[in-house]
Amino acid sequence: MSLEHDAIVAHEYGDSGVLFDFIDNDYDRRWAQSQSIGSALRQSPPAGFQDLVASYQNLFVSFDPRLTSHSAI
Repeated sequence: MSLEHDAIVAHEYGDSGVLFDFIDNDYDRRWAQSQSIGSALRQSPPAGFQDLVASYQNLFVSFDPRLTSHSAI
C-alpha cells in the first residue's frame, strides 16, 4: 500500500518498515525534508520506533510491529 500526501509518498516496507519518498524538483528541498523529519523522529520517537536512515530524498523508518503499525508511523 502506498499513501501519497503533497510531496511525500509512503510505502509499506515489509512488516516493520516504512519508506518515505520526497518528491520535489529541488534537490535541496528533498534533502531538507528527509533530514528534518528524520531529526524530529529521533528527538521524539513514536511508540515502537526502532531506527531510521535519512538519505537525500528518502527516509526509511523501522519499527516493532508488536507495538505500532505502518499507518501510525
